[in-house]
Amino acid sequence: MPSLSKRSEHFSVNPSFVLAMGKVFSNVYHPENNPNGIINLAVAENVLVSDWLCKTFHQVAVDSPLLPINLNYTNFCGENNFRKYLVDNLMNKHIFKRLGNSEFDKEFANINNYYLCNGAGNVIEMLAATICDAGEYIMVPAPLYLGFENDFNKRFFAKVLPVDMEFDSSSNTYKLTVEKVRETYEEHSKTKSIRGFLLCNPNNPTGDLFGSAIVRQLIDFCKEKNIHYISDELYALSVFDPNTSFESVSNVMTEDDRNHVHVIYSFSKDLCLNGFRMGVLFTMNTGVKAVFDSCSYFMGVSSGTQHMMANFLKNEEYVENYLNLNKSKLLEQYTMMCDYFKQHDITYVDAKAGLFVWFNLERQMKKYLTRKHPEIDVSLPLTEQEEYEVWLDAIDIAAVNVSAGSFFKTKQFGWLRICFTSAHWPTMKIGLDRLFNLLNH
Repeated sequence: MPSLSKRSEHFSVNPSFVLAMGKVFSNVYHPENNPNGIINLAVAENVLVSDWLCKTFHQVAVDSPLLPINLNYTNFCGENNFRKYLVDNLMNKHIFKRLGNSEFDKEFANINNYYLCNGAGNVIEMLAATICDAGEYIMVPAPLYLGFENDFNKRFFAKVLPVDMEFDSSSNTYKLTVEKVRETYEEHSKTKSIRGFLLCNPNNPTGDLFGSAIVRQLIDFCKEKNIHYISDELYALSVFDPNTSFESVSNVMTEDDRNHVHVIYSFSKDLCLNGFRMGVLFTMNTGVKAVFDSCSYFMGVSSGTQHMMANFLKNEEYVENYLNLNKSKLLEQYTMMCDYFKQHDITYVDAKAGLFVWFNLERQMKKYLTRKHPEIDVSLPLTEQEEYEVWLDAIDIAAVNVSAGSFFKTKQFGWLRICFTSAHWPTMKIGLDRLFNLLNH
């Protein structure tokens, strides 16, 4: 057999949560056809509005059928007509909201500052490759999205440097301060090359939001250290708490920030279109733009998909109706999830946005493990290996898949993330019952 490159060995290694998906997808739960199959509550998908979306996109296809030109190549950075509706009817209207007449405000309406890629993971990967050489780091507050490390490192060998957020048990929230970011930077910059800071806001996995004051402080810190500030705003339009509003990084940006700040967005989360593979980068940095212009051939989205999405976004009534429906569905399902946790006396972070609940089962995990391993000292904190064992048992014995806290770079083991939109409530409840039956019996 001919030999492969040395880097192919690195490319072929998958993290454990990815490997588990093979087991999950080969035995998918169905209430009638496979009632003993695995219920997957780990993947960030939203099925709550699928019927509405399918019906609406069917109508879009009827009203705006494919044209011969949609079968051809188009601008790999994003077809101009699509980007116009993306900017005017979605991103600048609902997220950035920079609608003034200043020259800087007009940058947020300039379609040439927006780059369409085949998924947010692709945006993150290419952005990391643009600002980092192999072995360099991007700081990310932890607990952090479990896919960042794979996105940064798989092909271009950038690395994640976690910034540990402090959990406040009195309010069941995590606290991020610029002092903690500075402390992490000063500690590690002596031996590591740190090239950027990424803030996931609204946050995955906690569902919390960061206000404009801390965002402004973080941008100023990045400018002080001459590193990049990346704002991951994938859940900007999934704020379901009626007393909370999202503030984009755009709200605090000034002309002096144009070369430091980059924004990532996606249609997978807010618009529940994971399979469309559409991610967006907004940047004014001419160097970053030159890279994405040059490499867009490798990141393009099909002309047909762009045609369909352009005609969806063009209809402002569709967009408004969808956003309102999705928020109401998120709040309804989240409320049922919280009621379930309260009934079982479970500690969880009070989410305000996104698709997740971040909850703690350390106490239940310890009780479960002592039945398997009586020698375990329950007075000691749960270990990463013990948490991992429970996670595997949940899949193999209880036939339910959730996400283990260690995947999110948290140092306090026993936390789990569940995607509360990955199934309708009857299936969600069966999955939760399976998990708690495993731990309690």
